[in-house]
Amino acid sequence: MSIENITEDIYLKQPIYTGKTNITYKNKNLYYKLFKGLTPKEVKERIIKLDQLNKMGIYDIILESDLKMNGALVGYTYRLKENNYTQVDPFKGFRRDKIYTLKKIQERLSFLQSQGIIHGDLRLRNVLENKYGIIFRDIDNVYLDGSKADHISIQQQDYLRSLPVDTSLDNYMLNILTISYLNNIVESHCIEYLKKYGLPFILNNKENKEILEAMIKLDNKENIKPFIEKVKRYR
Repeated sequence: MSIENITEDIYLKQPIYTGKTNITYKNKNLYYKLFKGLTPKEVKERIIKLDQLNKMGIYDIILESDLKMNGALVGYTYRLKENNYTQVDPFKGFRRDKIYTLKKIQERLSFLQSQGIIHGDLRLRNVLENKYGIIFRDIDNVYLDGSKADHISIQQQDYLRSLPVDTSLDNYMLNILTISYLNNIVESHCIEYLKKYGLPFILNNKENKEILEAMIKLDNKENIKPFIEKVKRYR
């Protein structure tokens, strides 16, 4: 893989995303992802993992080159499989369209899980869609074949730390994403919303109330399962 040397001038540009662990810039159809607080070895682990995914035929994002600054590995460049993807927006679209999108998200998530991949950071900002399907962003930190997954950027940290890094983690985050997406609630406030107001009307039934209680308390992990099968029946 090629190496691209960059200078600190890149930080003068306007990023498209700034998070706790990384900052991302875009130049035409190429994305520059630079990590913060990670050693070159940890950055390399992310790149190796992404390369593994690409070799498995999983092209949610396609690795292009290593990024070095002052001789140290600081990130990588990537491109999307297609250029017409847009970020899923909880404040746009009719409910029937959102339910169709949720179906596609679940199908993509189920496919990854069938390949032994746990995303671990499933949030709306990491979901891109076009008329052909769904892809997930931030997949360099997935749990793959026993690899380390560092989920320090997850919003509901206190809750998610109680979950093992397996399908229950992705299912839990899918529940949060579903409620947020269908009811225009920012995901970071979703748990507090549920504690204060309970389930939105469309999800307010006996089964989902039991799941909600488990989601908030996390006392009974086997009860934490996706809302999606229930939700997608509504038209």
